[in-house]
Amino acid sequence: MKNILIICKDLYPLQHPRAFRATELVNEFHRRGYKLMVVCSMRDEDYQEYRREYPNVEIKNLGDVTSILRYSFFQKNRLLYRIFDKIFYFLFLYPYIKLLFRVRAFLNENKIKYDLLITIAHPFSIHWGTAFARNKRNTFFPRKWIADCGDPFMGNKITKPPFYFAVLEKLFCRKADKIAIPVEVARKSYYEEFHNKIEIIPQGFNFSNIQLDDYVRNSVPTFLYAGVFYKGKRDPRPFLDFLCTLERDFRFVIFTSNDSLLTDYEIKLKGKLIICNSIPRSEILRELSKADFLLNIENETSNQVPSKLIDYSLSKRPILSLKMNCLDYDIFLDFLNGNYANELIIEHIQEYNIERVVDKFFEIVKD
Repeated sequence: MKNILIICKDLYPLQHPRAFRATELVNEFHRRGYKLMVVCSMRDEDYQEYRREYPNVEIKNLGDVTSILRYSFFQKNRLLYRIFDKIFYFLFLYPYIKLLFRVRAFLNENKIKYDLLITIAHPFSIHWGTAFARNKRNTFFPRKWIADCGDPFMGNKITKPPFYFAVLEKLFCRKADKIAIPVEVARKSYYEEFHNKIEIIPQGFNFSNIQLDDYVRNSVPTFLYAGVFYKGKRDPRPFLDFLCTLERDFRFVIFTSNDSLLTDYEIKLKGKLIICNSIPRSEILRELSKADFLLNIENETSNQVPSKLIDYSLSKRPILSLKMNCLDYDIFLDFLNGNYANELIIEHIQEYNIERVVDKFFEIVKD
């Protein structure tokens, strides 16, 4: 298996789990010397930065999926923008639905017979466009197709898409040779008739170039969270409300790309809460290694596992995992006092090594 095609939306320098997934896979396939073609959909400035960082990777950009809501009328009416943005996304997966047509067009026009195609969602419209392109007339469609999924789509209890998207979900599940998901508990979020196609391939991380700081206990108890929040789902506000009642010193550092739920608390906690923008993974690992312990806020659903937990584990700092609506913070107080007896342990960490992950992709499509 020599010719590999990967279709995704984002790559480096974007900082989110699906971009990490694609970038790590591309880097490992390229390191092994396979003939590789990458198709992405990014803003031109991000695409050009990727080209500068990885000049030897053959890549094609389908262009960013911009929304008509970006036009000046909606930009001047922010309330209307937010309302229509949510409505269009919920009803039509807009603007990501555009990738259905762009991916289908690319595969229909392609004249190279690839041995393996890996499509990476989010967004799932990449899988849908691929499914439409797989037909008897397309003799150049790759020999094997693995549809790689992060969070489920129709079975996602957070977003709960409209019923009619089930047609597209079943279409890609039927036409893909294999469906890759990161954790076993997510299997139940897919239609049972396709469970035999599902393989567990976790998020992959490069273990070879991890750089950590030597840990020194902080004079003020310091704990850190890295990742996104979801209002009402992975919501930090109940925990922050509790922190506001504590009459002791601490420092809570958050690295995130969305701080809309945090602004009021930054004022209430008077310097105890430090909010930082997301930074590259190599840098966040060093920051994690400096903290006394790390905080995870558990998903309200059981079919998703945050990839941040792998980085947490690699940083070699204790992990405190709390439910969003936790009413008993005694364990947190133990951590604040340096008692980490109830830390979360991530088992089988080597399964997340990108070398093992790429091996798994090849294993599941052996003839």
